[in-house]
Amino acid sequence: MELVKDTLESNPAGNSYKLGEVTLMCPKCQQIFATACVDEIPVLNPLARIEADLHRVLPDAAIRAAMIATCPNCTYTWWTESFIPNDTVPLMAIDAPSIDPVKKFGHAILSSRMYGATNLEKAQIALNAYYCARDSFQSGEKILQIAKEELRNAIETEPYLKNRSRHIYLMAEIYRLSGEFHEAVKFYFQVDRSALLPQELLDHQIRQAKLGNAKPVTIPNHIVKQIYDLRISADRAARFLFMSAVA
Repeated sequence: MELVKDTLESNPAGNSYKLGEVTLMCPKCQQIFATACVDEIPVLNPLARIEADLHRVLPDAAIRAAMIATCPNCTYTWWTESFIPNDTVPLMAIDAPSIDPVKKFGHAILSSRMYGATNLEKAQIALNAYYCARDSFQSGEKILQIAKEELRNAIETEPYLKNRSRHIYLMAEIYRLSGEFHEAVKFYFQVDRSALLPQELLDHQIRQAKLGNAKPVTIPNHIVKQIYDLRISADRAARFLFMSAVA
């Protein structure tokens, strides 16, 4: 079991992400294999580093990569929790392939296309591939373009999209990060109260787009407090690792 020190947050209950190992069965080919997983996650707290696209910055790309699994037989790659748990001791099972974290998400993008994922699911995987690239100190610009296309398709084609207004805000952020500032401003102005986002954040991001700032923006701690319920449990904290807070 591996400890990954989280230098980005201060948490009185502990400040480490803990990676472990789990045995799973692939839902596509029934291969049993052992793979890394995230065992412990620091509870979200006021000092958590959250960027304006509402994702939690991680101290190591391996953490985000451990949220997905790759079958060693058919290379199907998707969220670890979507695989079938198996009682085989990890030491007795075939190991999942050792893949660079960003390339692992690349496999997930391919799986999303091969196995009929929704546009929103494709967007979520692509966004996390982008976040993983950022965690690895890579630009991820090409991956961000995939996320942009899939999220826009989801907004336009899924009439019952949950938390639509927050997805629209995320769409605006993706356009800003892509340097498409006119489109970003257009989408920011479509965000309504149902997004449950502070007007201060929205006004700030509109200004950033109008100033031509395509760089990532970290949300100030007092706004983080307004957006998230900081009494969130450790179990629920997992969703902030791999998804923007739109679910």
